[in-house]
Amino acid sequence: MGGRPAHLHRDGRTLELLGIPKARVTAEFGSPLPGTAPPAGYPTLTEADATVVLAGARIATDLTDPGTWE
Repeated sequence: MGGRPAHLHRDGRTLELLGIPKARVTAEFGSPLPGTAPPAGYPTLTEADATVVLAGARIATDLTDPGTWE
């Protein structure tokens, strides 16, 4: 995604970008309670939505330096 490898967790609802030292960048999708339907009117992401979000993620060059955060 966006030139980075990604991993779909065993829970089937968490997508994680890999290869970012000292950080975890994830997007969760689907119902907030696994195995249940989301409450009426609850906004949920799909796996495709999570892919788009993570593919567009911009990671700071130095996560310990707030000056590199945008």
